Amino acid sequence: MTGNYVGANGDDSLLADFYGVYGRQNGKPVAIPETAALFASGAAGESGMAIMEAWLNQLFSSSNP
Repeated sequence: MTGNYVGANGDDSLLADFYGVYGRQNGKPVAIPETAALFASGAAGESGMAIMEAWLNQLFSSSNP
């Protein structure tokens, strides 16, 4: 959403700041109707359950703006 994410699909930092461009600059509300935790079974790293747990904790955290 902010154009500074580097994750499993690579460096997305060249993408626009979606909220800033389409929300703030145009004075439009931004809604995220769907979301998911990305898990690649063939990739090294955390288990699917650990990724899902971290994602849910972030999603429902009261500290997120």
